[in-house]
Amino acid sequence: MIVETGSRWWDGRGTYFHVLDVLAIEGQTWVHYIKESDVSHERLSGENEYSCYIESFVSRFTRVTD
Repeated sequence: MIVETGSRWWDGRGTYFHVLDVLAIEGQTWVHYIKESDVSHERLSGENEYSCYIESFVSRFTRVTD
């Protein structure tokens, strides 16, 4: 499954997330994401943002297609 910047994902429990960026760092691919409810809020110091390895991300979330 391809994880792309701007894509929308669901956690299976009612919360949706948006991918902010996908980065390769020191041989690992990281996904940087935010809760959908926080997208429109001012993002201060990244406190509402999350990141994890891409393998963990795709095992936790399901991509939402419009």
